[in-house]
Amino acid sequence: MDTSSVPEQGMKHEMHGTICRHPRHRAVPILAIIIGLEFFLAEIGVLTWEFVNVTWPLLLIVAGIVGLSGHHYHYHDQ
Repeated sequence: MDTSSVPEQGMKHEMHGTICRHPRHRAVPILAIIIGLEFFLAEIGVLTWEFVNVTWPLLLIVAGIVGLSGHHYHYHDQ
């Protein structure tokens, strides 16, 4: 039996075509945007490289901890 489309227990996956709109699945793209913005802002002088060198690894660590924690965010359809 193919379980690739079966949602995890307690999680509701809203599908739009082949794209899952579950809030947890947006974490990686959002994290990539934040880290990319940090590097861009450091490159143009808005942020210091010292700040970026400390924060981008911390963002990855926090994202990993959240991903491994198994905490499920429940939301209600409106």
